[in-house]
Amino acid sequence: MSEENERTQKADDDDVSSSGTESDNTNPGQDSKNKTQKKSVLRALEATLHEIKVKKKLVEKLPLKDLQCLLQKTEDQGEPTALHMLAKMAKDDLPRESHLRPLVDYLVKGLGELLYEKDENAGLTALHYAISRKNRIIVRLICQASDDIDRMLEIPSRNMSKNCIHMAIDKADDKRSTTMARMLVGLASEETLSAKTDDGNTPLHLAIAYNRCTGNRLALVQDIVNRCDSYIISKTDGGDFNNAGQSPYRLLQEQKSKEEERQKNKGGREEDRKEEKEKTKLNKDKRKEGSGRDGYNESTKVFNDAKLLPQENTKPLRRSSTIVGTKIPPKAPAQPEKAIGSQISGVVLDNPAVAGHTPGVMGNDATSQATKTQSGVPVTEVEKILQFLKTHYLRTRDHDAAIEILYGSADMTKDAQKDIYLDLRDKSDLTLKGIKRITSSLKFEDTLQFVDFPQITKTEDFRTTEAPKANMKKRQTNSNYGGRTDMIEVFKLLTGVRRILEVIVDDLKEPAQSDSCIESTLRDKGVEIWNWQKIDMCSEVIRTAAPDVKTLHLYWSGKNAVLRGWSEKDGIPQLKHLRKLILHIQQEVESTLRIKENVNEFERRIKEHIIEARGKILAEEKAEEICSAIYPVIKKKLADKIPENQVDNYIKAVADGLKENLEAKIASAMADLATKTNILGSPEVTPDEEAKNLAKQIASEIAGDINEDTTASMAKFISGEKGSEGFKDISKEIAIKMMERLTKVDVEVVSPQKLAGRSSVVSNSTPVVDEPQKHEWIQIMTDFRACLYNIENSVKPSVSEKIRNESGPIVVALIDDGVDIDREELNLGNGRKIEGCSFCPRLSDIKRRVPYYESSGGHGTIMASQIHRICPWAELYVLKLHDQPDSEQRRITAKSAAQATVKKKVHIISMSWTIAVPSTSSASLTADFQELERAIKEAEKQGILMFCSASDKGAHQGDTYPSKPIKSIFTIGAATAAGRRDAIVGDMTKVDYILPGTLVEGEEIPDSVVKNVKYFTGSSVATALAVGLAALILYCAQIRMMRAKEEKGQYKLESGHFDQLKKHDKMKQAFDNIGTTNDNYLEVWKVFQKSTKDFESQTADAKFARIRDMVATLCTHF
Repeated sequence: MSEENERTQKADDDDVSSSGTESDNTNPGQDSKNKTQKKSVLRALEATLHEIKVKKKLVEKLPLKDLQCLLQKTEDQGEPTALHMLAKMAKDDLPRESHLRPLVDYLVKGLGELLYEKDENAGLTALHYAISRKNRIIVRLICQASDDIDRMLEIPSRNMSKNCIHMAIDKADDKRSTTMARMLVGLASEETLSAKTDDGNTPLHLAIAYNRCTGNRLALVQDIVNRCDSYIISKTDGGDFNNAGQSPYRLLQEQKSKEEERQKNKGGREEDRKEEKEKTKLNKDKRKEGSGRDGYNESTKVFNDAKLLPQENTKPLRRSSTIVGTKIPPKAPAQPEKAIGSQISGVVLDNPAVAGHTPGVMGNDATSQATKTQSGVPVTEVEKILQFLKTHYLRTRDHDAAIEILYGSADMTKDAQKDIYLDLRDKSDLTLKGIKRITSSLKFEDTLQFVDFPQITKTEDFRTTEAPKANMKKRQTNSNYGGRTDMIEVFKLLTGVRRILEVIVDDLKEPAQSDSCIESTLRDKGVEIWNWQKIDMCSEVIRTAAPDVKTLHLYWSGKNAVLRGWSEKDGIPQLKHLRKLILHIQQEVESTLRIKENVNEFERRIKEHIIEARGKILAEEKAEEICSAIYPVIKKKLADKIPENQVDNYIKAVADGLKENLEAKIASAMADLATKTNILGSPEVTPDEEAKNLAKQIASEIAGDINEDTTASMAKFISGEKGSEGFKDISKEIAIKMMERLTKVDVEVVSPQKLAGRSSVVSNSTPVVDEPQKHEWIQIMTDFRACLYNIENSVKPSVSEKIRNESGPIVVALIDDGVDIDREELNLGNGRKIEGCSFCPRLSDIKRRVPYYESSGGHGTIMASQIHRICPWAELYVLKLHDQPDSEQRRITAKSAAQATVKKKVHIISMSWTIAVPSTSSASLTADFQELERAIKEAEKQGILMFCSASDKGAHQGDTYPSKPIKSIFTIGAATAAGRRDAIVGDMTKVDYILPGTLVEGEEIPDSVVKNVKYFTGSSVATALAVGLAALILYCAQIRMMRAKEEKGQYKLESGHFDQLKKHDKMKQAFDNIGTTNDNYLEVWKVFQKSTKDFESQTADAKFARIRDMVATLCTHF
């Protein structure tokens, strides 16, 4: 055995547990016997290898005694079998692969259960050791010889429970070891590829390790995802996350951020040291120029002047902004922010819309030129992997799962979270201005799951911009052309969005959007599901805008000429990635029988032309892949027939000829079969994965038909001559299999009665005919608000702007049915936004959420407007509950929403709803309420002010959530215009305060929000006003705190008041200091009306002083 082998065996492997050292043997006799047995097996193995390597003997010619000895267990803790010993040997100690193969075959098949034996030290199998030592020949031969390789691959080690896939990925730090890892991934089962180590990491977690993201790492990541992701989704709980709660995507993002921060800090330290060195050198040089006082002054002057000059290399080191693989138009703008694509970490990535590829992904040539960090990791490779994973998760996961994977379960509401869809489907009377109000509050991810736009009916505020082509400008601006261009402006509002996986646009009414508008809007957006609802849309438009579409919705007028145009060879069949086609019949202009005949003919033509169009494409794409799979099989058969130095060249010639014939004959066979074969019933599969499996299967079939003895038969096989081993039959077999599995397109027909209409907003309010008495309370507060507006805008920049920039706005969490943030009555603009998240599943698709910026019944919009009516400076964070108030879903989503507000760290929570405590409860029901209680108590612990409504069930009412768990929730009831408790409120012992809530006029809410309704009644309205009042008090305290800081006044006192007012007991004291009636009706005229009058004819400073005095009054007895 060579010295290198001995060193390899003695080396401490990273995956061998240091705690697994050989234990003391208390039986000297047994220990001696074990050593003798090991020596016997080792001696037999060395002798066998010598016979094979030196004497060129075949395994079957070796002494039977030695071979049988190799199948014995050694009883040695570190090397229990001969295969373990073989796996640890250096490459130089082994025979060449073709001669070693029979020995490995013999061991793998003869060891039986010992094949799966783990050593006692680290708990590793022979395959583990071969992978760990990067002994690729042994790994390959074991895999080829084993009849159940997955059983070996799945065995976990003692240290960290790593199976062979984990270990192979850990060791994949160069091209060859990565190729070996990919081979093993291709052989492993879904379960093995989804297995977790002790810290919960799957093979995918290990594959995306930042310091290993080089070379062809993306291919390895794609292999793992394609092989096992469906299993992770369906079979495992929390399979996407490790023990730290990190998904592979999140883990790589965090590693990338840490590396960038490290490089930034490192660069800064290096520049500091360089600058200090330059200063020292400068001083030294000046000291040499002269001596004495005059010399000192001169050198000091020069030194000081030097500091004033612009210094080179004084900024932290940055990666160069290398642009790789990006096509720049001739007149590309110079500004980086206007460049096409997304610039990340100094690298501009392009956006090719290719299915199965990631926008911004470049070829291997670009990888070698990619910008690198100092750790040697190409930035572009990391970005490619991140983009691939992001797109995959957005494509395959529902909204909640995707959000958790991309941003982490602990940060569901943090600022880094972005919006992954835009859903406006239930918006009526949509205008560009309204869409702008919505999108201005959203932070879009660069890839969206879907966008859904309704029919745009109001077009007066749309203005077209420069057309995508110069000759289309006139058409865009001239309505005589008929086609609209509204959607160009709409899609421009999707800031930062590079890819949209699904597009839904209601464009059924005339005039529809123009073809040029559709093309320019969606070109290069990588659309995979196309549902632009335009009647009789031209197939060329679809091919131009979304060439890689997989699911296509077509809206048909009923004219047969349109069907025939779609199904022509150069029409829909040219969409090579199309898997599903849904034909929506919009009107029946012919008899039912005639329509059925036309549709059937359309299906037949579509399938026939798709097969014909894809035949050559598939042949060209897959023939080389098939040949690659054939290569090792042919090599194995010819290894002993042809000199080794000629094998590779011979097989290359064979493969080249085979590839050429495969391309031609597969395409021909597909064309022949197109008119004879019905493939409607074939099962749906993933084309790329199926092609790989098919290639392996075909490889073995073809190899079995190759005559091993003569090159003449091989030549006949390649040329396809008569008398060959059935090449035509083989190519036909390949064609059938590829056609059936890879050209399948499902065609679904939706008749008019099946068409799903858009839902409309339903109001739970009723109109009031007679005009009721006005609430003076509301008038007093709106007058104060108007004065405060004038005061805060009397200085520049405005007070609200300063507060927002320095201490942050007052944030109110509104837990309700959503808010229509496109409504103008909500106080947005000047930097204010309404953000949020949704816990309401869409009934038509439970994987999606009804967006928070859509109020299901108008209630949340009313609450938001009433809060802003009193305090327009508050920013709202909307949490949308389930639509059905009495369902169990409200309990669950209320719990989730309450938890989310705690994570968001809001100032106030508004809950204008109640949940009755059930008389009986199941275990799951009890658990839900317990979770809700815990969330509310956690909000209390975090010092968040909470407001909820009285139940409005009159005198007969029991305990309700959310006020039941704790007393530190303000429970608000409705009051009449006279300041009396409304009869619906019931027991006043369960209510803290009453505020206007009976026939409250909604003059600030146009009739379009809630149809034909001007007045609103209920404790929920009173609750919203109370929340607005609390927010206003906090805002006034912020004003005083800011002014005290500017005037160098009592800042500590003022900031103390603000912090105290955020606590329940102190805000309650502030409310009490306002004054209350016997019914606990807040007497706002005593404080706020008085302040409004005091503001008259005063200077700005005096007005700010009056606000200070008012806040001091509210904080009395603190």
